[in-house]
Amino acid sequence: MKHSRVTAPGSVAFHIFDRKGEKLRRYPHHQATFVEADTIAELAAKVGLAPEVLGHTTDTFNAACSDDVPFDPTKPDGKGTHGLDIPKSNWAARIDEPPFRAFSVTCGITFTFGGLKVNQRAQVMNTLHQPIKGLYATGDIIGLFFHNYPSFTGQTRNAVFGRLAGEGAVRDN
Repeated sequence: MKHSRVTAPGSVAFHIFDRKGEKLRRYPHHQATFVEADTIAELAAKVGLAPEVLGHTTDTFNAACSDDVPFDPTKPDGKGTHGLDIPKSNWAARIDEPPFRAFSVTCGITFTFGGLKVNQRAQVMNTLHQPIKGLYATGDIIGLFFHNYPSFTGQTRNAVFGRLAGEGAVRDN
């Protein structure tokens, strides 16, 4: 399986759904690229995972799902798992009705909200709003956006403050 935006080795995960999950249409599956199979083992082989490992993971998850709470995809339903190292608190539905589908996913961070306060020279400001001598910041650590942001500005911000921070660091030394 080929992935177009892999940024680090092993940085791909899979969302795995069965027939019940497909009915939810929570995600636009009809537009997503997916792999489909009649068994979990076949699905694992198609996406490059060890069939026995994915089978064990799926069996363990299925056994941890409870039937005492009805599934409700429209709100947090409390239908969780029991006995897993990382429990699921809502929407825990067994993955047991073929066909099974795997959607590859990777994560990415555009930038963070909040962060360090810097001045127009990219100097980090202390709690008294004064520059800290010799300390500069750029990139996702600086606090330029706090509640929302104008689209496509993250990299522009990084380029501008990166240059300012570099110039300041050279000037200070």
